[in-house]
Amino acid sequence: IKKIIFASSSSVAGSNNNMYFDETQNTDSPISLYAATKKNNEILAHFYAVNYKIRIIGVRFFTVFGPFGRPDLSIFKFAYFIKNSKNFFLNNNGNHFRDFTYIDDAIECLNRLIMLKKFHNRDSKINKYFQIFNLGGGNKIKITFIVKILEKLIGRKAKIKFGPLKKGDIVFSRSSTKKLYRNIKYYPKTSIKNGLKKFYNWFETNDF
Repeated sequence: IKKIIFASSSSVAGSNNNMYFDETQNTDSPISLYAATKKNNEILAHFYAVNYKIRIIGVRFFTVFGPFGRPDLSIFKFAYFIKNSKNFFLNNNGNHFRDFTYIDDAIECLNRLIMLKKFHNRDSKINKYFQIFNLGGGNKIKITFIVKILEKLIGRKAKIKFGPLKKGDIVFSRSSTKKLYRNIKYYPKTSIKNGLKKFYNWFETNDF
């Protein structure tokens, strides 16, 4: 095997208080078990890349959404609860922020990474076999803003109950995609409003 691409996660950032999270920042303090397993993946991948000279790329996904998305994730659940007039909770009193990535942008990025033959000189000098890339939309978006857009698309008010911050929850995420742009000229094309509209068209068509 000469090349491997594997999925990591933005959750490895832990309680990162920087305006942007880039690939050089420390990830040694995960705040959830899920994040710890993803960090462990990165460490093991680095070991194999360096010792066996396999080109390995880890992709830290930032909240990917869109048609055919998992029903246990927030946007699908919000749409379902609003459409069916069901109560739902927002943790941290709705003061969560996420960097959302539309699925088409994620797919285009992965296709380009698959075809990438060599890393940018700046990155290759650090490690020519192993690289981590953030894949995000580059914006910090409040969860309540997502709910408001879905309310307009669905034509119903959400029945929200606010709750406290849960242990292991990351309060906000925002990716730096400069490294991706350097290597594959990637820049997210889909706005959150257009992405949610495309998602809801699929959601409504399938009558969830």
